[in-house]
Amino acid sequence: MVDPATALKYESSLRLHVVPVFGRRQLRTIKPSEIAAWVAGLDARFGASTARTAYLVMHGTLEVAVDDEAIKRNPAKARVVKVPAEKGGKTTAWSDEVVLRIVEGHPAQYWPIASIGAARGLRQASCSGWPRRTSISRRWLSEFGGR
Repeated sequence: MVDPATALKYESSLRLHVVPVFGRRQLRTIKPSEIAAWVAGLDARFGASTARTAYLVMHGTLEVAVDDEAIKRNPAKARVVKVPAEKGGKTTAWSDEVVLRIVEGHPAQYWPIASIGAARGLRQASCSGWPRRTSISRRWLSEFGGR
């Protein structure tokens, strides 16, 4: 059993990435090379995290098929299928001075959003409701003393 947030993430990945590509295929016709190309495409288009999640959903689905004897082997386990590594880089928190400069760089009515977001350690997209892959430009950020 997984927590509700993870279940939602898996369902979304199944609906958006797995079913559109493999949903109408017979399981025995899915080749490891197709899965490898699919994972690589997801990584290039959406990033490693999305590709890994979609792979986990696909892999798990195929494992159930193996257990139910619908297929003999899980093609997602083949050596040719390369799942992107997690990018566990070091995260550096902004100093209080940088946060204050960013907060003050917004109109006063938005100060609470930036202040609460910084205090809670939220990413900028989580605070603003921006799409996940949107980011503040480096030029704008550098004006406020960020990295």
